[in-house]
Formats: sequence, C-alpha cells, structure tokens
Amino acid sequence: MKHKKAYIVLLILLFFTTMRATAFTFILEDLEAGIDTFTKDLAESAPVTQTAQNQWAMSYIGNIYPNGPHLGLGLNASAATLDMTGITSTIESLGLSNPLPSLFGDNKLVFPSVTVDVRLGGFILPFDIGFTILSLDSSPIDNITKNALSNMGISVKYLAVGGDIRYAVMQDGPLNSMLSINAGFYYTGGKLGFKLDEVGAALNFATSTFTLGVQATAKFLVFVPYIGTRLLFTATNIDYTITPNWSKILGSGTSTDGFPENITGESKTKLQFYPQFYTGFALDLAVVDITLGISYTFISNVVGANCSFRFSI
Repeated sequence: MKHKKAYIVLLILLFFTTMRATAFTFILEDLEAGIDTFTKDLAESAPVTQTAQNQWAMSYIGNIYPNGPHLGLGLNASAATLDMTGITSTIESLGLSNPLPSLFGDNKLVFPSVTVDVRLGGFILPFDIGFTILSLDSSPIDNITKNALSNMGISVKYLAVGGDIRYAVMQDGPLNSMLSINAGFYYTGGKLGFKLDEVGAALNFATSTFTLGVQATAKFLVFVPYIGTRLLFTATNIDYTITPNWSKILGSGTSTDGFPENITGESKTKLQFYPQFYTGFALDLAVVDITLGISYTFISNVVGANCSFRFSI
C-alpha cells in the first residue's frame, strides 16, 4: 500500500511538472515567435527608410567644373510603414491588450526619419554625388502615435549614413528631360527596446543596403516631376534579449525556479532582393527646392514617403 501511495504521489508531481514545463514552452515559443516576426518586418522596412533619404527630383544637378558651381544642402523627412504584428503578438501572448493604434491597417505604424543631405556636382563627366546622415529616436514616433510607444515603454535609437552617385545618360531631352543611372550604399545600426511589467526586450540591428537604379525627370517652369525604379540588395543582422518577469506572467504564487532570467537569440538574413518603384515632384524656386515623393517596394509591400526642403545653386 505504501508503494502504491508513493507511485500516486510521484505521478501527481510528474503531471504538474510536465504541465509547468509545457506552459513555459508555449510562453517561450510565443515570445520568440513574436520577436522573430518583428525582426523580419524591421529588416524589410529599414531599407525603404534608407532609400527615402537623399532623394532629389532632378536626375542630375550639373557639374561643379567646368560649368560653374552645382551643389545643394537641405533637410529630408521620410517614413516607411512598419508592421508591428510581431510586437503586438508578443504582448498579447502575455494576456495583455494591444495598445497600438492602427494607422495603415492592422498593427502598422510609420517608421520616420530626419536626414541632413548634401549633393555635389561632378567634374568634367556628367555625374553628381550625394551624402546623407540620419538620426532617429522615439520622439518623432511618439508625436505621430500620440505617445503610444512611450506608454508601452518602447524606445528607438539609431544612426544611419550613406550616399550615392548618379550619372546622366541623357540631358536636355524633350520637355527639358534628363535620364540618369545611379548606385548607392547605406548603412543603419541601432537599438530598439521595450519594457513592461511582465517583460522587457532589447534588440540590436545593423542593415546594409546597396542600390542600383534609373531615374527620369522633366521640367515645366518650376514644376519638376520625376519617376524611377531601383533594385535593393540588403542584408540585416539582429540580436535580441528578452527579459521576462516570470512571477508577473505566471502569477505570484507560482515557483519560477529553473526559468531563465534572459532569453537571447539572433537573426542573420542572407542578401535579400527587392524591386522598388518611386515617383514624386519638386518645386524649383530659384535657390530653393521643395520635393515630395512616394515609393512602393515589391515583395515586402512596404510604402515609403519623403519630403525635403533644400537650398541649391
């Protein structure tokens, strides 16, 4: 009889241990799946934010020598849609409601950036070179989402640099048109994080993007429409750390012995290929030009937009 009771106690202990381990496995899988989904979405949005930088309506601004000075300097604001499904599914897996607003469909926000860019005309040959630098933190995102991110404990910070070179294959065509081919390289590195009572996470990422494209421009008095297409070749490396508060997740009365303090992982995407179409127009007002544009990236289905104010001669 004693042996029989011991077997029953052992079976009960084994059952509850198995259930506890199974619950932990499901929670862990949900957390990791959500973060993995977000890393993929971030890897698709980051290149669009990069290519929205340094976008000039004129396909070629002219040479510094021998045709006199041709250069420009200004500010560029850009944004790309960012799917937050991975983050919201992670939060919902902990039994919390989704606090994010829906701006462009379910669980989508904008991913804004502000850039200072410079473009210099080339020498002798018909080319020009552009440079850009980008800094981003949580403030502009919070302004757009009415403090949704800060209320969630989300923080965003990164730095990006890049540039391109454009070569005019046609100048002074019909309707003052021109055509150029271009190539560029952009690098973005940064950190994203969020912290709630139940869980915290920190994500470090680095995205490198190489572009090849063609752009056409016409000019009607001060109105300068442009259209172009480019190919994006991009790779992203991401590592993350999830810090669960197990007592909050499982309940204060539940033992958390053996549960990890941190859950770590990484995602390294191979070189990805995305075609992109973009268009827009500028108002060329003597030494000032104002540019508005929009882009659509195929395969990833990410929409981007840009607006710039520059001084140019």
